[in-house]
Order: sequence, then structure tokens, then C-alpha cells
Amino acid sequence: MKSLILLGSFCALLALGACENIEEIAFIEFRAEFSAPLVVRQGELVQFRPGLGTTGAQSYRWYFGDTENSTALSVAPDFAYDSIGMFMVKLVVEINKTNGIQKDSLQKLIFVLPNLETTDNPNQVFGLPETDERGYAFTILQSTGFALAGQSAIRGLWLAKTNADLSLAEGWPRIYENFGTSTIQARAIHETLDGGLLVAGFFQYTANDNEAFLLKTDALGNEQWRRIINSDKEERYVAIVEDPTTGELVIVGTVFTSGRPAITLDRYTADGQLIQPIVLPREVCNSCLAETARRTNDGGLVIGGMQVDRPLILKLGPTLNFEGRSILNTFAGRALGVAQLRDGRYALVGEARPGATDSTNAFVAKFDIIGNVAAWQQRIVLYQEALFDIWQEEADPEQDLRLVGTHRSPLSGEDVLLLRVGNRVGNIKEVRLLGGIENSNARQAIPAPDGSFTLIGTTDDGATLQRNILLWGIEAGFWQE
Repeated sequence: MKSLILLGSFCALLALGACENIEEIAFIEFRAEFSAPLVVRQGELVQFRPGLGTTGAQSYRWYFGDTENSTALSVAPDFAYDSIGMFMVKLVVEINKTNGIQKDSLQKLIFVLPNLETTDNPNQVFGLPETDERGYAFTILQSTGFALAGQSAIRGLWLAKTNADLSLAEGWPRIYENFGTSTIQARAIHETLDGGLLVAGFFQYTANDNEAFLLKTDALGNEQWRRIINSDKEERYVAIVEDPTTGELVIVGTVFTSGRPAITLDRYTADGQLIQPIVLPREVCNSCLAETARRTNDGGLVIGGMQVDRPLILKLGPTLNFEGRSILNTFAGRALGVAQLRDGRYALVGEARPGATDSTNAFVAKFDIIGNVAAWQQRIVLYQEALFDIWQEEADPEQDLRLVGTHRSPLSGEDVLLLRVGNRVGNIKEVRLLGGIENSNARQAIPAPDGSFTLIGTTDDGATLQRNILLWGIEAGFWQE
């Protein structure tokens, strides 16, 4: 650091016998510097303020990086962005010195997020004020309402049925315990042919120590059987597929051997007897992990997950025969949701990891044929987000993809992320953030024929800050079409 030393007084050695303290003034080197918030909302007036390094500058030029190439020449401008996205702001300053004009510049990134929306649509929050509950999965019931699966007080399995208005049905919820001293994740719930409920998931002791489980109830919620896959390997169950005539079950998951994952397809009878454990061989999918699965129109399966560190989609035929596999090679990440579209093609959503960071952005991709490269893929970069589910509306002539996930930012914590993406080329048509319920997320959507849809996720209890299960109904007409 350069310093300029000034003598505040002289030494009066004869009169005082000592010197007064010397005052040191720091030298500030001329440079471009400014402050601005990292994350703002669309339309918010943002204050850009120069730093001390610009003191003495004869000119200030600001470039805000928006699509209109907006600029400003004032020292400390205010500016509002009329669109969302990431924008690179640049400040250029100049000063006249004895040896000529000195110029310097600085660039900073700013994230502009959509405004938070609140809705008057009905929602229900389930949970006790003294415990945490988290919503993971739900399914529509054959009669009316939904069946929900979640976590209660970390170690308990929480199940419930609702009425058509989303209120709890009589006799519910039910909590099932004695799963051990670990964190439980209920990843899938299914109404079986006998009207009961089947839940699949895993409970996690440590990051690398999981045990898969199944739990079956009757229609009233009475436990009939449970199966825990307890071995020296790490197992996870993530999806349930039931044969519509025999009731035979295929449970999709992952098994880890020596740290290497492989996709499993465990076949069970309706009463929980393991018929055949199937592990996909390495020549079919080496180091592959399943996160989600759905039955396809031909009676087969489509599975989404990850191969090594790349998003994966894999197709199996009606006899669980391998038919094709595709990965997205251009970025690291994992698929969290998969669907077969109304035109017979496939869509994949999930999270992408930009570089070696824990932060994630979202992606969506469409595949005409699994085994080929994606027909298109689209990254969604707001701040930090992930997508979990996909659907289409029956009455939409364009058959746009509707996507749901979770967005996180310093402004409001977690919010529900909803997107509408063009089916043909993947153009983003709408980006919406639902807030107004503290720290809310969504993991799954179930659409209705009239264009309405229901979300399941987790939210905060405003009084205790404990987590509760959130069921949110969104009425038809939500999308800006």
C-alpha cells in the first residue's frame, strides 16, 4: 500500500522534549469499482453506486447489459430491468492526470428474478407445530381426492388421504414408525388394485448408507406388511409400477456395490414377496442411478437418473428388456423427472451443476427416440433451481410442456417454480415464481382435464418455523396463454 506521510506538527524537542504522533493518510489508487445487489426483482429500481476508487473521475459510463443496451453517464444511476435473466453490468471511469488520461473498467453479474406471485387458490398445510413434516409424493385416488406420502419428525413415514377439496379424509393422517434411527424419504406412493396404499423409498443413515423399504396398507391405512432391504450394500427405491391385471409390482431403484451404482428392478407379488431381483448389467448401463420412472404406452418403463455425472434417460420394453439409453453430455447433472408425452416422445427434467459447485440450475430436454441425441435441450438459469415434474394440458393445441420445481435465492429462500416450454423447439414461454407461503417448494404435480393442477411440497410454519406438508391446488386459467 502506498502511503503519504504528513507531519502534523514539528518536533519541539527543546520545549516539549518529545515529538507528537505522525498522521498517516492511506493512498487510494484510482480504479473502477461500484456496489450493486447481486439479486433483484424484475422492475425493481436498482441503485448502482461507485466506490472510493473512482474519486476524482471526470467521466462515468455505465452499461447495464440488458437487451436494449441501456447506458447511463451519471455518477450514481438508478436502473430497473424489464426482463428476467443474468446481466453483466460494466462501469468505465476516466481521470485526467499529468501523464494523460487514465481509464479503468469493472464488470459485475446481476441476477434479475421474476416477481413473486401469490394466488387465491386453495391450499392445505398438514403437520404438527412441534415437529417437521416434508411432502415427497402423491397420487390421485380412484374414488376422489389424493393419497400423500411424506416424512414426519425425520424418522416417521407420514401418509394421508384427502377429500376433493384437499381437506384430510376422516381417519387420516397415519404415521408409521420403527424404521430405525435414520432420515426417511418416501419417494413414491401408489394406490394398489385392492384399494390400499403402497409406499416406496429409503432411509438414510449417512450419505453413503441407505436402506430401501416398501410399506403396504389397506384402504383404511392399517399396515399390512413392510419390507426393508437390509444388506451390506446401499439400496434406494424411487418408483412403483403395478401390473394393471395381476397386481404384480416392479419397484425401480438403485443398488451401490463398492460405491458404483446400478439400476435395480425388483419384482414383487401383490402381498410383498420378492419374485425376482433384477440389476441392469454394466453393458446396458454402467454406473447408472435411477431417480424416477414411469410406465410407457407400450407397457414398458422409462427411467430418469444419472450415468456417472450426466443426466440419463433409459427405455425398457414390456418384458423389462433394454431398448435404448441417452445421456446429456454437455453438462453435469441428474434427471429428477421423466414423462412420455402425448405425441409418444419423451421429456426429461432435472438439475444441472455448472462447474464444481453445489449450486444447481435446471434443465429440460425432449427425445424423439431414446438412444439418439436429444431433439432439443434447454437450460433454465435464474439463480439456483431444480425441476422435478412434467405434464401437458389436454386442451392445449400447442401441447406445451408444463414444468414444476423449486427455486432458491437470497431474496425469499425457497419458492415454487413453474414454467411453460414450447413442445416443438423448447422455447421458454413463461417463468413463474409462487411465493407468499414462507419457504415453499414443490416436487410433483397432478393435472386435471380442465387445466387445473395440484402440487405437493413443503412449507414453513410461520409461527414455529417447523416444516409442514403443503398441498396446493392451482385453478384453470393460471397460464398466460
